[in-house]
Amino acid sequence: MGSTVADVPGAPAPAPGPRPAGTPRHRLRSALAALLVVVGCVLAPLSVLAVWVSSEVGNTDRYVATVAPLASDPAIQDAMADRIASTVSQQLNLPEQITDAAQGLPPKLGNLVDALAQPISGGVEGFVHKEATKVVTSDAFETVWTDANRAAHTAVVTFLTGDDKGAVQTKGADVVLDLGPLVDRVKQTLVDDGFTLAAKVPAVDTHFVLFSSTAVPKVQKGFHLLRTVGVWLPVLVLVLLALGVALARRRRRCLVASALGVCAAMLVLAVGLVIGRHILLGGLPDSVSTPAAAAVFDTVVHFVRVWLWTGFGLFALVALGGWAAGPSRPATVLRGRLRSALGRAG
Repeated sequence: MGSTVADVPGAPAPAPGPRPAGTPRHRLRSALAALLVVVGCVLAPLSVLAVWVSSEVGNTDRYVATVAPLASDPAIQDAMADRIASTVSQQLNLPEQITDAAQGLPPKLGNLVDALAQPISGGVEGFVHKEATKVVTSDAFETVWTDANRAAHTAVVTFLTGDDKGAVQTKGADVVLDLGPLVDRVKQTLVDDGFTLAAKVPAVDTHFVLFSSTAVPKVQKGFHLLRTVGVWLPVLVLVLLALGVALARRRRRCLVASALGVCAAMLVLAVGLVIGRHILLGGLPDSVSTPAAAAVFDTVVHFVRVWLWTGFGLFALVALGGWAAGPSRPATVLRGRLRSALGRAG
């Protein structure tokens, strides 16, 4: 009496029961799932930047569509008109020319001409600036701007790689645009309007600083890495998150946590863009137009922001769907109301 199967000679041993939930095997699996999810969330914002680098820089049409609006941006136009007019006026050097001309005149007439040197030069500078503004606000300028950027769509690559070729270049911590062709156009406009003295302005190496920051070299290094990983980084992020959810013991909760983690990472990237913009504009030298630099920055990162918030919205929907499928009372009530609404609609 009281004997068990194990006491019977030759009887098979009982099958082992399920492992307790806290066994090392389950703990290791949960830790691995958490690690995969964390790594995927950390890489999510980098994947947005990688897609931008791969598609925006390598696509001519998309690049032209990105930079084309800058041709009609008032901040860009004002800053470029100021720079062009300043260059032409410096090359004309009217006060010195008037003073030299006054030396060959009778004393009284020479003194009178010399006294009028500054007012005359000021009036000419205003005229030059008006002509420069006409050039940079004309439809012809928009065409020249678009065609030039289409022919040299590697301008953004030039900025990010640090190569000193093409229209947009980096000079140390500065990102500059070559204004030589526009200066020539303003000179020709002045000559056509009867101001033949502008023809004496020599060809000059004129650069317009789009923005300046000591962070430019660091951005260039990061660009090399992002261009290398390219569009594969978003795929890697999705694979890591999927593996993490598959390994998790509570997959629905892990799915919600993963989606919320990606949303948080996207918010970090959004905050990083705001902080980076503030630092960039706050550190500009007096010679750089802050409104123009802001317009350039906002244009360059436009698609980064679009994809950032698109990713945020998609993963927020995933998190909401995972929560709505759960056993909580609010989720249950929500599902019931949806079923009732669908039933009435059917």
